[in-house]
Amino acid sequence: MTTVRRVENQIWKREGFKVKILHGRGYRDVRSDKHGMPSYPFQRRAKNDMRVGAWQKRFRMKYPGLSIEVIKSDRRRADGPMNIGTVRDGYT
Repeated sequence: MTTVRRVENQIWKREGFKVKILHGRGYRDVRSDKHGMPSYPFQRRAKNDMRVGAWQKRFRMKYPGLSIEVIKSDRRRADGPMNIGTVRDGYT
């Protein structure tokens, strides 16, 4: 088990974009020093044509009770219909 901050860093390294892990429906941040989170389980990065909303659903299936915000390079939240590849491209 690991911390929220570490899972967010694992996602950054694997997926190539920043995220913010939230409680439940996404109203409050989860403290970054909270322990007991399983490591990010996906060995391969999501395909570029996957929608942000589908990626978030995949996250919620592995981390029940939490939600996640995908953060674009301009620090704004990425919308559900946006492609993951578009989000990644903003960081390069």
